[in-house]
Amino acid sequence: MKTKFKKNKGITLIVLVITIIVLLILAGVTIASLSGENGILTRAKEAKIATENAKKDELEKLEELNAYIENGGTGIFNGAKEVNRPQVTEGMIPVKFNGNDWVICAEDDNEWYDYTNKNWANIMLSDGTYKDKNNIGQVVKENELGSMFVWAPRYAYSINKYKTAVAGNEGTTQNITDVTFLVGKSNKDKDGKTYERDYDVTKVSEGQATPKIVHPAFTFGEKELTGIWSAKFEASMAENNNNTVNNNDVTTKTVKILPNALTWRYIKVGNIFDNCLNMNKTNNIYKLSNSTDSHLMKINEWGAIVYLATSQYGVTPTMNSKYTKENVSSTEIEGYSEWSGAKDYKTNISQSTTGNVTGIYDLNGGAWEYVAAYWDNETGNISSQGTSKYFTENKLKPEYEKYWDKYEVSQKEKDEDRKGLWDKDNTFNNIRKEITDNRFNLMKNKKGDVLYEVIKAGEYSYFGKKADNNYEWKKDVTPPSVIPYGSTCYNKDYALIGNCAQSFLLRGGGWGDGNYAGVFASHGSRGVVSFNVRFPSNLGCYVKMKN
Repeated sequence: MKTKFKKNKGITLIVLVITIIVLLILAGVTIASLSGENGILTRAKEAKIATENAKKDELEKLEELNAYIENGGTGIFNGAKEVNRPQVTEGMIPVKFNGNDWVICAEDDNEWYDYTNKNWANIMLSDGTYKDKNNIGQVVKENELGSMFVWAPRYAYSINKYKTAVAGNEGTTQNITDVTFLVGKSNKDKDGKTYERDYDVTKVSEGQATPKIVHPAFTFGEKELTGIWSAKFEASMAENNNNTVNNNDVTTKTVKILPNALTWRYIKVGNIFDNCLNMNKTNNIYKLSNSTDSHLMKINEWGAIVYLATSQYGVTPTMNSKYTKENVSSTEIEGYSEWSGAKDYKTNISQSTTGNVTGIYDLNGGAWEYVAAYWDNETGNISSQGTSKYFTENKLKPEYEKYWDKYEVSQKEKDEDRKGLWDKDNTFNNIRKEITDNRFNLMKNKKGDVLYEVIKAGEYSYFGKKADNNYEWKKDVTPPSVIPYGSTCYNKDYALIGNCAQSFLLRGGGWGDGNYAGVFASHGSRGVVSFNVRFPSNLGCYVKMKN
């Protein structure tokens, strides 16, 4: 008989042990390959980071390439001159001064600008005789000029002596600020050093230098700017100007930025804002495209020009005064300050931010300048004088927020009967002073606007009353000291911030303010029409990215 053997489908103990050993060996190899300095997981993390960095670099290079192409293929940063090249868009015509006249020049003309030697870049728009930039070498007569603007390249700044009232000589470079020009839209200088966007004011003592930060004027809404074009002279108008309310407080006339022209006064702040926006409307006479954004100069843009002027790249301009002018006879003095460029700008070069013809004029004296800035105190003047087109129920409409600098105020100021408060007798001066103190303390987080950074504690003023109930400006000390029309900050300029019946901010000072006027001077206004206020204009020029 046959004997049958049953097959064993199990494994022996020896086979099991060997299998376990093999699995352990394989597991060891796998773990080692996953972990460690050269492991798969480590390499995967490194690859992820490298990929993200590559994407970031690619985006930056694409942005630079787009800017390069849209800027005529000239690139952004001029390494030889160590500043961003002026962004010239449609409607802009580069011009240089040959000692006697303006001449149309090419964008690569070596004489067009040299900031190291205080020679700032100028353009004129196409609202003059010449309509494009193709007439290179053409001498432009005074009556042929288009509206003129000056380039301020992107920069970082520090204040050499924080909150120290420096009474330097007018018209000389006081080096109140130290400026470093930045590359393109970045926060880096030519050596690759990166600058922050803010600093803690509580960590800077009076007299010390502040940390160097990127000036906030070069961020416009969500866009980073390589620089800004600012009006060379105060605004005038193309049409008849007889400086009356009925003639000037309108939005139907045409802004011109020209020398030796009557400045546009008697216009409320909302209509000023409207006229500046209109410079960029469809089919405008300046030939500007939608790659520019015209607007009333913001207070931080004012600050960008002032800090550049008071740095190593400019000078502090002298006053446009009704009483004392260079090369003007006594019979010509009356009414002289009504003219943009202080009239005869080619000889009155000390009123320029460069001490020569290439700078910006009229930041000091002449008349107070409206800027796009307001105290958010909810007074009725905000909507009435700022106009309901831009302000609803005394609040700025969201779509215009990038065009205005807003200053917070205390709830106490909003709750007070502001008009009534200022009519009350001198026993209410303590409330007026408290509101002013609150305003000042809430300004501390604002940078680049030539206010909190240059005003010493106790060196600003509020609008109070004397025992006879006549108004006067009082200095912020205890007990309040009476001073002639305000207090001072740098260069003995006014620092008037304490009138809570007012909402809109003014800069520069008027011809009647004497030595207290200046590029650091500040004041407030209800935003109403006045012979004593006028306006600067600004072109926030940026390079649009293609979709």
